[in-house]
Amino acid sequence: MRTALVPLAWLALAPACAVRRAPAHAELATVAAQGDALALADALEALIARGEDTPADREYAYAMVRRHDEDTVTATYARAVVTGRLVEQKGLLAANLVPAIERFARR
Repeated sequence: MRTALVPLAWLALAPACAVRRAPAHAELATVAAQGDALALADALEALIARGEDTPADREYAYAMVRRHDEDTVTATYARAVVTGRLVEQKGLLAANLVPAIERFARR
């Protein structure tokens, strides 16, 4: 019985241990390394404006802004922007993120 649970435990933990995909555009990784959430949001917005963003870019930016839990107006705005762009891409699959956007907007 115990040996049957081991594979199930690995399956349950696999998503938590998954490595985030790198962005399709290296410029996002460069900006993310600076630790400036607003600059990262601006870089993502620039890619979107040029029509060059990919789903991996949006997911990467979201993962990076979530990693930095800075409690400033600019960081909160950046998290709302990036989260909104991820929700825009995923549609109803990201409906669970809408409360986060609302929370950031109220701050």
